[in-house]
Amino acid sequence: MINKEGYLYTASGQKYVDEAKKALRSLKEVHPDAIAALLIDSDTPIPELHNFDIIKQIEVPQSGNKKIASHSIKLLGMLHTPFEKTFFLDTDTYMCENCQELFEVLDWFDLLICHDYHETRWPLLDNKELIGCNPYNSGVVVYKKNTVTESFIQDWYDRFISNYDIYQGDQPAFMEALLHHLIKVYSLQTIYNFRFNQFLTISYGKVKILHGRHLNLEQIASRLNESEKHRCWNPRKWRCQSWYDSSTYKERLYNLKKNLF
Repeated sequence: MINKEGYLYTASGQKYVDEAKKALRSLKEVHPDAIAALLIDSDTPIPELHNFDIIKQIEVPQSGNKKIASHSIKLLGMLHTPFEKTFFLDTDTYMCENCQELFEVLDWFDLLICHDYHETRWPLLDNKELIGCNPYNSGVVVYKKNTVTESFIQDWYDRFISNYDIYQGDQPAFMEALLHHLIKVYSLQTIYNFRFNQFLTISYGKVKILHGRHLNLEQIASRLNESEKHRCWNPRKWRCQSWYDSSTYKERLYNLKKNLF
């Protein structure tokens, strides 16, 4: 049975199953009625449902490499999603706010994803790096199930396997596959995949999804969302900085106008 929409996690090994459970708890706190699935490889024992609605094993080709296995279950899991509209989340994500609105945005696109602002590997085109084609971050991907996305994800997986020694990850392979498919992609703002270990700008509103590992994700979410104005996150100070948050704002604005005019 295909469910209309839901959230998908994938895991290879007990460590990532446990991490997926923690990620799911944050999802259920902001969206209690969310339908969530966990897909695992055949070498990972099937855990108790916990709060998952669906847990399923799928076959993943043996590689003998844990990193390849982790990426493979992710991509093949996305290919075997039990949902018509899938909200895929890495296991190291933390849901700060309900993001149901993206299912509606998906009515107009095949796939929604955020840019990666730290990835330094470029996709290959005719064995040459396509410099300037910055990869997306594949830790949060919202997509619909159709022939276009199925073909794309299969090609994404194939290119990841073929070029693993070069790419060492799935994101450049995503970009390489994207060059060869007519798929309608929308670039989401960083609030939907906030890599809090990096310097990032928030244009407005609350950060909705954290992506990364930390002992106190609740505190990071609280600090990020103390304000909803335009702001910059400083990971060295673990706080946001804004043009508006200082008592000297009027003084600085006056000096700026004075220098300009």
